[in-house]
Amino acid sequence: MSRAYLSDANLSGANLNRANLNRADLSGANLSGAYLSGANLSRADLSGANLSGADLSGADLSRAYLSRAYLSGADLSGAYLNRANLSRADLSGADLSRANLSRADLSRADLSGADLSRADLSGANLSRAKIDYQIQGGLLKQIAETVLNNPTCLNMGCWHTCDTTHCLAGWACFLNPAAKKLEATHGTQIAGLLTLGAEAHGYFFKTNKVAMKWLEIINKRS
Repeated sequence: MSRAYLSDANLSGANLNRANLNRADLSGANLSGAYLSGANLSRADLSGANLSGADLSGADLSRAYLSRAYLSGADLSGAYLNRANLSRADLSGADLSRANLSRADLSRADLSGADLSRADLSGANLSRAKIDYQIQGGLLKQIAETVLNNPTCLNMGCWHTCDTTHCLAGWACFLNPAAKKLEATHGTQIAGLLTLGAEAHGYFFKTNKVAMKWLEIINKRS
């Protein structure tokens, strides 16, 4: 299939379920309320597009360019957004449950009110993203002190190894009631992100050695 050029097109409410729009130019297009469930939008240019309220559940948006796209209230549950560029995108109130956002660029994106339950944000760039954090004061410091006093209790290769050994996010959920509650509904990674913050999330998938050095810095901050 040749590349589709649909920039600035009005496709509001269109039924494009499972459509093959790989590498399509949909920049600035109006796709509000469109049905794109299971569609192939891999590497598509959706910069500045209006996808508010669109059904993108299970869609392939891997490596898609969605910078400044408007996705407020969109259904992106189970969507593949790995390595997608979502910088400055409006994802407020969007359903991103179980979405694959690994290595996605979410810098300055608006994720307020978004459902991130069980989403994969490994390696994602969350710098200056707007997220409904539930930061637990003193929790990171508590984790740092616990781990630095007994380095063998840190295992970055597994959320929970046992009751005495966890990764960073695992320790947050083990030590803090709010994080533990979030873990039950959102998964360990998202619970750790919401209660420890974006900086901590950047170390969730690092080695023990790297995480330990960062905790040493955290321990010296206060």
